Amino acid sequence: MVTFKQATGSTLVQYIAAARIEVAVVLMTTTELGLSTISQLVGYTYHPTFTDNFRRVMGKRPSEVERQPMPMALIGDEISLRAGRGLLEPDEMVTYIEHLMRICPEATVLIRKKLCNDNLQPRIVVDGERTDELQALGVWEQISTLPFEEQCQQVRRYQFRSTVLFDLLRKRSRWEGHTDHQRGVQLAKLALVSLEDCDNVFGSRIHDLRALGWAWLGNAQRLAVDLANASTSFEHADREWEKPRENKDTSVLANLHYLKGALQMVLRDYKQAIRHLNQSCALFQTLNQLKDEARTLIFRAATYGYAGSYRKAVQDLTEALALIDENTDKEFAFAVRGNLANALIRAGMAESASKELLQARHLIGQLDDPMGAIRVDWIAGDLAEIQGDLENAKRWYQKVRIALRGAGDPRYLGMISVDLMLIHRQQGDLESAAMLAAETLPILGSMDLHTETIAAVGLLANAVKERQLSDQVLSNLRVALRHDPLTM
Repeated sequence: MVTFKQATGSTLVQYIAAARIEVAVVLMTTTELGLSTISQLVGYTYHPTFTDNFRRVMGKRPSEVERQPMPMALIGDEISLRAGRGLLEPDEMVTYIEHLMRICPEATVLIRKKLCNDNLQPRIVVDGERTDELQALGVWEQISTLPFEEQCQQVRRYQFRSTVLFDLLRKRSRWEGHTDHQRGVQLAKLALVSLEDCDNVFGSRIHDLRALGWAWLGNAQRLAVDLANASTSFEHADREWEKPRENKDTSVLANLHYLKGALQMVLRDYKQAIRHLNQSCALFQTLNQLKDEARTLIFRAATYGYAGSYRKAVQDLTEALALIDENTDKEFAFAVRGNLANALIRAGMAESASKELLQARHLIGQLDDPMGAIRVDWIAGDLAEIQGDLENAKRWYQKVRIALRGAGDPRYLGMISVDLMLIHRQQGDLESAAMLAAETLPILGSMDLHTETIAAVGLLANAVKERQLSDQVLSNLRVALRHDPLTM
C-alpha cells in the first residue's frame, strides 16, 4: 500500500497547507481582494499565521507578490469558504483544492473570451453568503478613504449576488452620517450605485431595493437639512415602489412610511408625518418586527412632542417600552426611558418622570455612552426646574453645558445655553444671563433652524443689544428651539 506521503512527497497536513497557499496565490494574482480577506478565505483566522506559512511555502511574504489582477474574476461560493475554513474532511479538502486549481485556468480563458466578444466592463462577480460578507468588507477597506467619484468607480466593478454591499453601505451611511451629514449623503448615494446593472441579478426585487435606497438617501439628505433634494429622493422611491411586479416586500414599504414620516416631521407637516408613522407601525406589527415597531413608536412620540401633544407621546413611549427586552437591548431601552422621562416632564407629570429618570440613569450606568449620560443630566435639570428647584436646575444645566462644550455639537450647546440663561434671568442674575446670551448668539446663528426659530433668535439679539433681556424673550426662544425638529 502506498502512503499519502510516498505518493505526494509530503504529509497530508503539509499538502493541505501548501494547497491553501497556492489558492491564496491564485486569488492574489486574479483578484483585487485584500490580503486579510484572502487569508480568511483560505482558512486562516490569524493573519500573521497566514504570512508565516506563505513565506515558508513560497519563500517570500504575501506583500511581495506582484498583484496583476485579471479584468474579471469569479470568486467561488459558500462551499469554497467552507472548504477553506477546514470544515471538510481532509481527503475532501484535497479533492476540492485540486479541483479548484484545475478550473481556474479554464475560467480565465472563458472570461477573457467573454470580455473580448461582448466588450463588457471589467467586473468581479461575487456569489455565496459568507464569501459576500468578506468580499464586501474587503471592498469597503479599499474604498473607504478614496474620493467619492473614485468610490463610485470601484463599486461599479463589483456585482454581488446578494444585498450585502448595499446593506453595508447603508449602515455606514447611518453611522458616519450622525457626525458628518454630507458623508452620510455620499454613502447613501454609493449604496444606490451598488444596485446599478443588477436587474438580472435580483429580478423584480430590484425595485424594492431601489425604493429603499432612494428613501435612505432622502433620509440622509433630511439629516443634512437638504430638504428639497430629500423630497425629490422620496419621489424616486415612490416611483420605484409603484412599478408593477408580482410580489412587493412589505418590510420595505414599512420603512418607506417610517422615513417619509421623519421627513414630514422636519417639514412640520405633523398630520402627514403621523399618517405615515401610523401605517409604518401597522405594517411592522403585521410582520411581527417588534423592535422596528417600537422604533416607529418612538419617532411618532417625538412627532407628537413637537406638535405639543405630550400625553400622546407618553402613551406611544409606554407602548414601545412593552415591546422591547430591557435585559438584552439596554441601549434601546435607555432611548425609550429617556424619551419617556422627557415627555412626562413636558406633560407635567413630575412624579412619574422622576421614576423614569431613575431607570434611565440605572441603564446608562451599564452603557458606554457619554452623550447618553449628558442627556440624563439634562433631563434632571428640566425636572428640577418644573419642581421649582432653580438652584439645582442651574447646577445640572451648568454641568451639561460644560460637557457639551467638549462634544462639538452646536445644536445642543445652543439649546442648553438658552436653558441656563433663563434660569439666570429668573434668579435675577441679569449680568450672567446677558453675558451668556452674547456668547450663545453666534452658536445659534450657525444652526439650521426653521424661520420661526430664526425670528426668535433675532429677538434675542435685539434684546441683548438694547440691554432689555426679558423672561418672555428667553421663554419664547426656548419653546421655539424645543419645538423645532431641525434641532433633533
